[in-house]
Amino acid sequence: MEQSDPLEEAIEEALGENLRADELAEMIAALEIRRETFGRELGTASDESARKLWQSRIQEVDKQIEVLRGEQAISGFVEGSIRSSATRPRPVVDLEELE
Repeated sequence: MEQSDPLEEAIEEALGENLRADELAEMIAALEIRRETFGRELGTASDESARKLWQSRIQEVDKQIEVLRGEQAISGFVEGSIRSSATRPRPVVDLEELE
């Protein structure tokens, strides 16, 4: 049985149901490929209604990418903060000085 990493568990707990930054990056990459495909379709559209359709699809993908980038930034910040906190040296408190 594989032992779990407390740091990874802390990140999972902090993120809850939100995706990790690397997972969001993969989704963004897939959407960027879709956007490129839509751009090619726009370039070959034969009439104005087809162009409007592809422009609309591109705008929707752009909105999705923007939202995912925002989520990626938040997840990345949370992950980085937890990792930073875990590796930050803790102050040594001399209990005798407190008396």
